[in-house]
Amino acid sequence: MEQTDKLLHGQAINYSGWLHSNEYRCNALADNVTAHVIMDEKRNLFLHINQTPIAEWFREQIELSQKENQRKENRL
Repeated sequence: MEQTDKLLHGQAINYSGWLHSNEYRCNALADNVTAHVIMDEKRNLFLHINQTPIAEWFREQIELSQKENQRKENRL
């Protein structure tokens, strides 16, 4: 609750733990990231992780995970 309140009042928070994406139907480990909510000119709120929009951050995490899994398979 406290972290959500800080985000909604424009403060950045440091976070470590799992984040879930309904869009990608997956979880990603966020290790010591900075989360911040940005308001656009239409007053819409957007969550950013390490200054990256959350959707883009999840795409990057999925790509990294897939590459890591591929490397593991190649070693076998």
